[in-house]
Amino acid sequence: ALSLKYAPYSPPPASLSRVGVLGATGQQGGAVVRALIAKGVSIVAITRNPSSDKAKVLAGLPKVEVRKADLDDQRSLEAAFSGCDGAFVVANFWEGMDPNKEMKQYENCANALKSVSGMKHIVMSTLEETATHSKMADAKVLLNH
Repeated sequence: ALSLKYAPYSPPPASLSRVGVLGATGQQGGAVVRALIAKGVSIVAITRNPSSDKAKVLAGLPKVEVRKADLDDQRSLEAAFSGCDGAFVVANFWEGMDPNKEMKQYENCANALKSVSGMKHIVMSTLEETATHSKMADAKVLLNH
C-alpha cells in the first residue's frame, strides 16, 4: 500500500546536491529548475521527450543533465532519479485529464523513489484535489490545495 504524509512546509536539507525534476520542460518543473540552478544545485531534468527544443535548451545549461522517463513506467522513473538526493514530482494531469491516471502516476513515482538510495527530500505537486481520492484514504492531509 502506498503511504504518503502531507505537510504544509518542510524545508529541504541544506546539503541537497542533485535534484531530479519531473516536468522540467513545463511551467512548474521549469520554474523549479531555474530556482535550483540559481542556488547552485545540480539538476537532472526529467522529461518524456529529451529531443524537444525545450529539453535541448536545458541540456545546454551548466549543471543540468537531461534524462528520459515515462510517468507510467516505474522502472524508467527509477533510472531517471538514480543518483539524485532530492526530487520534484509533478504528474501530467492534462494528458487525459483523468485524476485516477494522475494518482497512478504519483504512485509510480513514490514507488520508484523508494528505491533510490540517498534520497533526502521529495516534493510532490498536484493540480487535482487528491485529499478525498480513495488511494489517499490512509494519508494524513495537513494542507488542502
